[in-house]
Amino acid sequence: MATLQKVIATYQLGPGDRIYIDTGSYVDPNTVTLTSLDSGSSSNWIEIVGSTNRQAGGTVFGQRSGQPASLRFDFRAGASNIIMRDIILTNVVRGVGISNSASLRLDWVEVRGATSRAFELGAGARGIELTHCVAYKGAGGVYLNGLSITNIAIRNSLFWENSGF
Repeated sequence: MATLQKVIATYQLGPGDRIYIDTGSYVDPNTVTLTSLDSGSSSNWIEIVGSTNRQAGGTVFGQRSGQPASLRFDFRAGASNIIMRDIILTNVVRGVGISNSASLRLDWVEVRGATSRAFELGAGARGIELTHCVAYKGAGGVYLNGLSITNIAIRNSLFWENSGF
């Protein structure tokens, strides 16, 4: 399909489903939104998997030119038990937004040059794990936006040359 959002809108994702995204650049101005309808179970997570071939460029979501996308990935409204790995985000205002969601794991997610925040964790974010994640040359790395954010783990990640936060 032409976009990841089209796959998510077309198919009812369920526990154990895996979406593989090949090496390449994917240009789409729209936010990829995941909610409770796109969730796995505590023993059988949904996986969104990009390419591990970084030498060939990896799996890159972004705009080629012009205005950056306002938000690239939005986990909200009960999204849970989802793993996203090996994804690169470029030319965005915010890379990944998480609110009112639980049990999410971002692994090897890289946000390049976010004009606001690479990773924004909002109210109701709980059980979130960022492992081997990168945010660089942007305005901010990780932003905690809310009082009811609990059980957040950031491991083996790198945030550099960000201008704020």
